[in-house]
Amino acid sequence: SMLILILCQLITRFGLVRKSWGVGLHLTHCISFTDACDLTFDPNTVNENLVLSECDRKVSYTKEKQSYPDHPERFDQVNQVLCREALTGRCYWEVDWEAFVNIGVAYKSLPRKGHWDTEIDRTDKSWCFSITNSNGYSFRHGLRETFIPVPHIDVQAFLARRRRLGLFLDWPAGTLSFYSLSGDKKTLIHTFHTTFTEPLYPAFTVNHGTLTLCRVVKLQMETVSISGSLVAPTSQVCVTTKNI
Repeated sequence: SMLILILCQLITRFGLVRKSWGVGLHLTHCISFTDACDLTFDPNTVNENLVLSECDRKVSYTKEKQSYPDHPERFDQVNQVLCREALTGRCYWEVDWEAFVNIGVAYKSLPRKGHWDTEIDRTDKSWCFSITNSNGYSFRHGLRETFIPVPHIDVQAFLARRRRLGLFLDWPAGTLSFYSLSGDKKTLIHTFHTTFTEPLYPAFTVNHGTLTLCRVVKLQMETVSISGSLVAPTSQVCVTTKNI
């Protein structure tokens, strides 16, 4: 397992993920066990219809407008909030959510005042995930959308249950990956490929319900599928992240 761990780190570092070697080694996806990051919401950005709690790790929608002080970075019309932390390296985090949310990342230059050009599912300064009424996952950057249908999904029932999503940002490589989490299983849903030009901030729209930033244990390995001649076919190295 130590050999596999070292190979995973080397292959990820040199951009060889998803490429087969002559010896038959194939890694479907690989996240270094040191990439987990600790995030908190930025109170200066939170909209008046959102409430922060649990040491700025939980955000909840409320119909009652809150009396927050004016701030140039506060979203004044859209139910959004950014995290404090600027990300420019490799970072993995998880969110626990229910109901109507958008989950992604945005540049700090994202406008804060107004409506249309501030929403993270519409601008070219953000990359985001959401559940749509068309029974599937929507991934948006600007006006470009990648829609992934989910068979037999009941959107209303789906939104009523708490879900967990994992995000892995590799800023230098220009990738942002989204993982569906269910128990110990992590499934890669979609990856954006681009060139980032500014630090990124985790960004969220909460139009109903709640969303929580999970505490992810560092020094762990995410799911790595390996097949070929070096190890037994379809074997798995899987050490999952858990709340603490």
